[in-house]
Amino acid sequence: MAELPAAMGLMVGVIGVTLAVGTFFSVRFPYSVPDGITRGVAPGQAGIAYLGMLVTLLTSALLVMPIIAVSIWLHTMHDAAALWLLVPIGAAYGVLIIAATLRLLASSFLKRLPEILHAVSKPF
Repeated sequence: MAELPAAMGLMVGVIGVTLAVGTFFSVRFPYSVPDGITRGVAPGQAGIAYLGMLVTLLTSALLVMPIIAVSIWLHTMHDAAALWLLVPIGAAYGVLIIAATLRLLASSFLKRLPEILHAVSKPF
């Protein structure tokens, strides 16, 4: 039962980091996705889509390492109550990464809006 707070803290942090990294790559490398479920992306955009997914996965894994390190450190303390500290730490870290990403992308998003609209509205 002692692993529950650690898992909750890690999950909240991972969700925040993944949301931030996905937002970053959605603005920097947009591609269109069809309405149906027969194809994943528009023809000619599979490479950018798969590369974006791979880089998002690897970047998210790297950005989650500090939370994992804190989790390991708290587990070595052998105090089950200390593991509950990981919940607010994970939440704060996820929010911090999201806020930093949005601050970084705000002006870039507005400048690239026509290009993003063109990329996501390609016909199939």
